[in-house]
Amino acid sequence: MYKPVSVLCLLLIVTAASAGRSITVSLGFPYYKDRSPQSIAEEISVNGFDDVRLISAGSSQIDDGLLKAFHSLGIRVWCATFCNGFYPPADLPKGWQSWQMKMRHPAQPDGFIALCPNNPKYRAWKKTAVVTALKQHRFDGIDLMEPFLPAYAGPTNEHYGCLCDCCAAAFKAMYPEAAGIPDFENPESPHYWKTDKGLYRKWVDFRVSTVVGFLDELINGK
Repeated sequence: MYKPVSVLCLLLIVTAASAGRSITVSLGFPYYKDRSPQSIAEEISVNGFDDVRLISAGSSQIDDGLLKAFHSLGIRVWCATFCNGFYPPADLPKGWQSWQMKMRHPAQPDGFIALCPNNPKYRAWKKTAVVTALKQHRFDGIDLMEPFLPAYAGPTNEHYGCLCDCCAAAFKAMYPEAAGIPDFENPESPHYWKTDKGLYRKWVDFRVSTVVGFLDELINGK
């Protein structure tokens, strides 16, 4: 059985956002380079948007001048943060590379760096980063974006994950009777995911539990 997540705050976000049009803004895009906060806010306002999802990968990436410019025009601003990784740059501590997801094949080519939701150090850092952003900056809410494990359409995708040691250990803790995680590479293995269907079913349930548990920790954790 999965532990239910308190979704009150998520429902409040959806309810508030439904009152108007929303747009995502990331200052990492060249389009916003060398522009004043007021010019960005005015462009968003004149196009009829009431809400902005401002992408953040850490408190130092947040421009308070831009928040003030949006608020001066009556635009609500949400701190939008990816749950499963980040696009550089980000406020990350030394050694963060050990948090990265392990996929069937090398990392995704689009610049996104995926981080493992079962890594305890990543979980602790992510909670601190979210709390710091909300305490230090005047956001109207938080948008926890893309809390999922890659990738469509399942194990046939070369970017399928996460298959790291943290996930293997968490899977073993959830299913101590299992010999290990499914084999996603060798069709001759008795534990190949298409062959050992019982093991793969447990793995699917484990992936669901991982996402639910990660969100539960972010929302309800200490």
